[in-house]
Amino acid sequence: MHTATLTAVLACACLWTTAQCVQAKVDDGHPSAELDTHRVVRRQVANTIATCSGQEYNTTLYRCCEGSIVGVPSSLSNASPEDVARYAWCCTSSSYDIRTSLCCAGSLRPDVVSKEDRGHYRCCGSDAIDIREQKCCGSAYTPLGTIPAENAACCALSLYNNKTKACCSGTPFDTETQLCCEGVLTSEGGTATHLCCGSKSYARLDISERNLVCCDRHVMEAIRGAACCGSLFYDPLGDEGCCNGELYDKTMDTCCQGRDLRIGFPETEFECCAYGLISRHSDRMCCDRTIVRGRPEFGHACCGRVSYKMDVQVCCGAPGKEKVYFGRNCADAKSTKSRFPDPSLVFLWRR
Repeated sequence: MHTATLTAVLACACLWTTAQCVQAKVDDGHPSAELDTHRVVRRQVANTIATCSGQEYNTTLYRCCEGSIVGVPSSLSNASPEDVARYAWCCTSSSYDIRTSLCCAGSLRPDVVSKEDRGHYRCCGSDAIDIREQKCCGSAYTPLGTIPAENAACCALSLYNNKTKACCSGTPFDTETQLCCEGVLTSEGGTATHLCCGSKSYARLDISERNLVCCDRHVMEAIRGAACCGSLFYDPLGDEGCCNGELYDKTMDTCCQGRDLRIGFPETEFECCAYGLISRHSDRMCCDRTIVRGRPEFGHACCGRVSYKMDVQVCCGAPGKEKVYFGRNCADAKSTKSRFPDPSLVFLWRR
C-alpha cells in the first residue's frame, strides 16, 4: 500500500462515519485510490459500525444515547471493543463507565467509586451512596451512625436497628416496652409480658396473677384445659363442642363441615362425610366425600369414590382416574367392574 493510502486508512479509523472516509483527501497519482481506501477501511471496521438516527458510527469510540452519537468515556478511549461494549453505557444523553460511575434516576454520578469498591455503591433516588456508611429508605438516604450495616432496616423513611427494635406502621419501637397490635402501637408492655388481642394489648398475668387469654378479640381468664370458641371458652372434653365459632351440644348434635346438624343422637355415634352422616354401626364408609357400602374393619378400602374388597380386588390408576380390578396386583389384574358401590346404596352427600 502506498504511504498516502496508509495515511488515509489511519485517518479514517479515527472518524465516526464511513462517509467521511470517502471524503478523505488522498492524492497519490492513482484516480481510484480514494475508492480503494474506502473499501479497505470498510472491511476493517465493518464489525464495529452501527447506526444511530440514520447515521453510522464506530462502536469502539462512540455510543448512541437517546438518538445522539456521543464519545465513550475517557477511561475507555484506549479499551478493547469488548470492554467498550461491556462497560460503556448510556445515562440519558451521556455515556459513562459503569465501573467508576453510576446513573441514578437519570442523573449521572461520574467517578464516584473506585473499581475496587464499586460493589459497595448503590443508587438512592438520584444520589449515589456507600451502603457501608448509608442506608436508603424510600428515595432518601440516612447515615448509619452506630447501627451495624447488617442490622440497618427501614421503617417507612426512618432507619432503625432491627436487632433491638421493630417497625409498626412506619414508626420504629422498642419491643421491650411496646407492642404493635394490628398496626396500632401500644405502650402497656413489651413482648415478654404482654400479648395482642385485636388492636389492643393485655398482660399475660393480671394483677391477681391469673392467666389471661384472648378469644375472638375478647380477653378473659384462662381455664385449664379449656379452648376458645368464638368469644367464649368451653371444655373440649365436656358435652359441648365448637362448630364454626358457636357452641353446640355434642350429646344431641354433630358438626360437619362447619354446620351444626341436629340429629338427636350423640355425635360419637356418627361420623361426617362432607355434609352427610354415617352411623358408626352401619355398613357404610366415606370415599372421597361420597357415602358408599363397606367398612374398613370388614376389609374394604376406598378407590376414588367407590369401595373395593382388598382380599380379592385391587385399585389401579392415577388419582382421579382410579379403577377397581379383580386380582392381587395391577400388573396382572383382570379388568372388570367392581360390584361396589351398589348404585342403590350410594348417598350423594358430597359437595
